[in-house]
Order: sequence, then structure tokens, then C-alpha cells
Amino acid sequence: MSNLFKAYFFLIFLFSSAYYTGQKITFVNEFGNELKFKKVVFQNQFRKDTFTTNRKGVVLLKSLNNYDTISINFAGKTYIQSQLELIEKNFLFQIPNNKDQSLPVFVTSTSSSTQLPTGMKELNHQVVKSSEILNSNASTGAELLTLVDGVTIQKTSFAGGSPIIRGFEANRILLMVDGVRMNNAIYRGGHLQNSITVDPFILESCDVIFGPSAVSYGSDAIGGVIHYKTKDPTLLNTNDTSSFSGLYFTRFNSATNELSNHINFNLSGENIASLTSITYKKFGDVSMGKNRVHGFQNWGLHNFYTEFNNFQDTMIANSNPSIQRGVGFNQIDLTNKILFKLNTTSKLIINSQFSSSSNLQRLDQLNNLTLNNLPEYSQWNYGPQKRLLNSIAFSSSLSSILFDDIRAVFSHQYIQESRITRRFNSFFQKNSVENVNVLGSNIQLSKSIGSNSKLDYGTEIYYNTVDSRAYQLNLSDSSSSFIDSRYPNGGSNTFFPAIYASYNLKKNRLSLIGGIRYTWSHASGIFNDNILDFLSGGFEIKRHSLSGSLSTYFYPNETTKIFLDLSTGFRAPNIDDLGKVFIKDQFLTVPNSQLVPEYAYNFSLGISKKIDFKNIQFSFSSTSFFTILDNVITKQSLEINGSSLIYYDSNYYEILANQNSEIGIVYGLSGSVSITFLKNLRFHSSLCYTRGTLKYTQVPMSHIPPLFGKLNLNYTFKKLEFQILNNFNAEKINKLFGQGNTDNPLEASPMGYPSWWVINTQVGYQYKESLKLSLGLYNLLDVHYKTFASGISAPGRSLMVSAKLSF
Repeated sequence: MSNLFKAYFFLIFLFSSAYYTGQKITFVNEFGNELKFKKVVFQNQFRKDTFTTNRKGVVLLKSLNNYDTISINFAGKTYIQSQLELIEKNFLFQIPNNKDQSLPVFVTSTSSSTQLPTGMKELNHQVVKSSEILNSNASTGAELLTLVDGVTIQKTSFAGGSPIIRGFEANRILLMVDGVRMNNAIYRGGHLQNSITVDPFILESCDVIFGPSAVSYGSDAIGGVIHYKTKDPTLLNTNDTSSFSGLYFTRFNSATNELSNHINFNLSGENIASLTSITYKKFGDVSMGKNRVHGFQNWGLHNFYTEFNNFQDTMIANSNPSIQRGVGFNQIDLTNKILFKLNTTSKLIINSQFSSSSNLQRLDQLNNLTLNNLPEYSQWNYGPQKRLLNSIAFSSSLSSILFDDIRAVFSHQYIQESRITRRFNSFFQKNSVENVNVLGSNIQLSKSIGSNSKLDYGTEIYYNTVDSRAYQLNLSDSSSSFIDSRYPNGGSNTFFPAIYASYNLKKNRLSLIGGIRYTWSHASGIFNDNILDFLSGGFEIKRHSLSGSLSTYFYPNETTKIFLDLSTGFRAPNIDDLGKVFIKDQFLTVPNSQLVPEYAYNFSLGISKKIDFKNIQFSFSSTSFFTILDNVITKQSLEINGSSLIYYDSNYYEILANQNSEIGIVYGLSGSVSITFLKNLRFHSSLCYTRGTLKYTQVPMSHIPPLFGKLNLNYTFKKLEFQILNNFNAEKINKLFGQGNTDNPLEASPMGYPSWWVINTQVGYQYKESLKLSLGLYNLLDVHYKTFASGISAPGRSLMVSAKLSF
């Protein structure tokens, strides 16, 4: 394995040191079409030169060092970019959509902030910008995703947040940060909370890609891709008066007792810059809504909690059951990035990120009662969730024989997850700890072929190791003993090398993108001394996956896009699928090493349109999607030695195991409408409908949310901004739940999850240029509700106060 890595990294540096043969700058309009034969002005304080783009919309230069700014006149307006901005955007000068840059509509984006591979820049995706995040009440990397049309999140605990895209969730959604895969060998299939380890306050943007994206992103990208992009350091510009700048942000939220503080500062030089960020968040008890319009007066109440004193557990009645006690947590996030400008076309970024939380309480488990009406657990916590990332990213935009653009990212990640459980009136506390190390590299290259086509290709390798340990602590005498671990206790690993390529052809108003990817996967694990007698010494599997895509985009005019997408996705079984021992409710999940990859076959059809009247801008988008998921990995009943029950951990449990047992069919429709009146009054609404069924059993699939959407109104007047934000969900009745406990039926009301409608208001005031103050009232009607499949009630009426200071 080590020799393979050495050879691989040698090829990487061979690519990156290729001889460059010229510099080109491409000019395109807001739809990505070349601006042919247009005059462009390059200037600094001493000189001013004019060039004309060729038929490809390109200007060829020997060097950009002689110029500070670049400008072009288009449609009666002059657009200007600095040399630094042009370098950061990979020498692509794109005319922005000035009519409405804030409305979240589907666009053909080539902005570098999206971090999309070049061949995917026409795919349907939505970008949430830093300004939108700081202007919301989103506290985590998960909560900010509610700003995206067509995305909802599930919360197992208050500290949770598992995104759902097009009916897929957890390890069928790919999370990325700064070009690095976050999905690792133990990403589970139920609900996944790892997105909370991303600091929302240091993000430049969050890009959500809808639908299978396996060609460029590989395994797990079935429902979509969520790509977090943190801010980069900025170099010193000739117009800058100071080499030091920064931002301070603070927020208080009454319903969650949140107090968040964030600071980042940038040190700039001409060829080197550094960005440092510190965020500390603290949350307390959470008050749920008291207006029970659904009619279930006792649903979701926190009626009791436990305390452990003098070696004895006590069940205590909650004096205010609408307050969810003990669910609060604190978290610290640190980021440091150093940018080196190697030359006018190349840069290197060293990126370090660290996130750590306190214990995270599972209220849905602590609320469980035994047949004797006593608590089942006195403790059920996730231990501190830790994520450490170190990466080096190299990018360059000068042409060579092999490529015009290259981006290479090498990374190491360390992730720690743990669980702490103790049954009521028991001295024995069980602790399981998972340590995951991930080595990764990704190279993306792009080469223009002729005047209207481009080849994108690359390679990717990720290697995961999992160290899983568990022990039992006797609180009466502090003695400890080893117990069964969650994953193979002899260690386990996964290895995923891949190569991929896509071809983009643009002809007049038509754009075609076709791609292919080959991935080889290897997973192994070793079981030592295990109480489950039927487990053998270990497992080793080798699989391979071939996936492809073909997308067609047609632009009848500059305000309309029609697209047809045929794509495939896959998910290779990881250690969580293959080797986990897991208890939830009255079920025990046992390992199964016979799994094969899941395959998704997707069909999407959509349209987006913009219409301009005199003082009104109207835009809408609509997408229908249909996905067939073959070899679906689901938990199914299993018999061992002729019995469906097993005695484990002092109790009898029904046996479940992951099995490739079904074909899933998921389909739906999403759409949005945006209207701007007189440039200062904006209306936006979106809706998403999804259904999913297992073919053979004709039962609903898990993870399928009910109909949901939003209805927002935004008005700006001088320095004031006023918003009315409405979020709503239809009901999800019991008979539409998936099999097993993934949809959390025990946390639902007697009919399922009732519909809800929440109204929020917010006022922002921009005091001078450096200070913005915001005041919000969320869940104005104090409605009680749970988001779909969640184990905790959402916050009730809440006052939010925030301040953002730039310096």
C-alpha cells in the first residue's frame, strides 16, 4: 500500500511541475457563453492597454503582473475585477447577474467559490453565501442547509442535524469541505450528525448539488453533494490601506440559550497571507413551543430526568415539561489557512481545521421507560465529537500540454466519536470510542479541446483506518473491563482509488456533458475475542464500480435553461455497513460481510426562467426527478441458529442485519419562484415533494420527508432590512414510515409527524459600513412541532439578537 501511495504522489508532483506555455483569460456572460470580439481594458496607475477577445472569448497575455484591474463594457455597463479576484477565479471573468444576486435560483455558475469541478459547473446546484448564513439564525453547519431550497434536516438530538436531499440521507449524501471528502468508513445509514463539525461562521459559501454526482465525486453522492467552502486568506491589494482586517460576530438566542462568538482576522502580504478563525458556541436547555395546534397535549413533553447522587439514581419530575433539560452543549471551532502566491497563476493553501464539542445528550433515549415505568437509561450521551483536518491545496491556471487548469488537494483527517451509556440503577457505564484516520488526495485537471469543448479528468484516493475500542466502567469501585466494541476490535480499513473523466461540448445554445468513473473499493476488518459466537475472525471484500452520466442543457435564450440529466451514483459498503454491532430500541444489528455496492440510476428534467418587466424581475425553476436504487442496503430480520432473538448485554433483542434486499424507487418534484419589485421588495417561495417505495415489498422507503417548503418576504429601505420567513411541512402519517426504526416511529405522535407552519421575523440595520445589528423573533406563534424523524422538539418562540462588526 505504501509503495502505491509513493508512486501516486510522485505522479502528482510530476503533473504540478509541468512546463507552462502561456496565460489566457476567458470572458463569459452570466450564462457561461463566451464574449466574442469584445474590448477589454487592462490598466494600473501608470498605463492602460486595450485588447480584444477572440472568437473563444479569450485574451492571451504574457503576464498579468503589469496590471492591477481589468474592465469590460457589456450591455451598457462597465464591470471591473482586480488582478487578485481574477487569479482567485482561475482567470475567468464572468459577468454577474446584477438584477438579483441574492435570490436563491438555479444558475449556471462558474464562480470559484462553489468549488465545483470544471465539468460540473452547469449542474443544478444552489449556493448559500456567507452573508446569508450570518443573516440567519443557523448555528451549525447542518442548520444552515435549511436556507437551501429542497433540503430539510433531521435532528436526533439538539446537537444533531442530518440533511435530506431528494429522499436520501446520511451516507447516501456526500459531505465535503474545501475539496476534501468528509464521509469516512463509519458514516452510518440512519441519521448522521457530522455536519455540525463544520463552522458556519467561517464559510465563504456552501454549495449543494442535487442528484447523483458519482462521476466527479465518487461513492455516497446519490442524493447529492454538500460542499462547504471556507474563506481563503486575501493578499494585499494596491488599494488596501492596511494589511490587517477581520470580522467579529456574536449572537444570543433565548429559546436555546445560545451564546455564540466568532472572530476571524486576515494578515495580508503581497505574496503570502494568513486567515485565523476562532468560534465558541454554548447552548443550554431548549424550550419547545407551547401552542399545540396538532392536538396532542402530551406529545414530546420532557416529563422527567434523572440524577446520580451518592451512588444512586433518582427519577425527578420535570417542573416544566416544555423545557428539554440537559440537551445543551458547547463547541469550539478553530481554522487557520495560509496562502502562498507562487506566481501570477499559481497558489498554494495550507489549511488546518479543528472542531470539538462537549458531551451531546440523546434525549430520545433518556425519555424511554421500562415496563416498570422507570427510566431505561440514566446516561445516553455522544462523547465529544472531534474533527481535525490538515490539507495542502495547489492550483494553477497556466496552460500545458496536459492541462489548462489543475487543482490538487492532499489531506489528512482525524475523527473521534464516542458513546456513553448507563442503564437506570446500574453501576456499569459503557463507553465506546471510535478513532478514524483518513489519508486522501484528489487531482482535478481541465483541458480545452478546440474552441467549444473541454475535457476534465482526474484521480482520487482515500484510505481509512478505524480503531474501535469499548470498555465498561464500574462506578462503585472505578474498575474497568473490556467489552464488545461497535466495530471490529482488531481494526478495520477501507481503500478507494478512482479515476474519472468528463467531456463538455458547447455548440451554439446547446451544452452536452458526458462522464465516466471507475472506482475500486477494498474493505477489511478483524474480530478478536467476541461475545457473539457466530462472528468469524474477520472479513475482507473487494468490489469495483463503474458509473457514468450524460447531461444536456439547452438555452433557447439568455434567460431560459432547459436540462435533461441521466446519471448514475453508487455507494460502496463501508465499515459501518459491514462490521457494526449496534443496539437501538429492542433491536440488535449484527455484521454482514456479503454486501455489494448500491447503484442509483437517475433521470431529471427541469427548466429555469427569468423574466424582466419594467420594475419587476420574475424567475422560477422546476425540476422533476426519478431515481432507481438497486441493491438497496436495508436492515432486515435475521435468524441465527433458527432463532430471531439473541441474548446480548443482559437482554433479549430481535436480530437485524444489513442486506442487499431491495430495489428502491424515489421520485419527486421541486420548484421555486422569486419576484423582485422595485429592487427593494423580494418574494421567494419553494416547494419539494418526494415519495419512495421498495419495489418487492411495496412498502415506503425510510428517510422520505413529507411535502415541505418556504415562503419568504424581504424588504430593504436604505440601511434597514425587514424579513418575514415562513417554513412549513405537511404531515407524515404512520403508514408512510419506512420499515424498522429509521423514521423514529417511537418519537412520533399517535398519527405520525403532524404538519406544521412556523413564522419568523427579522430586522437588520446597517450602521455605517462596518457594523450590522439584527433582531429576530423566531417561531412567532410558539408552535410545538418536530421536524420529520427527529428525536427532539424544535425550539419554541425565541428572541434572537446578533451583531457583526468588520474591521
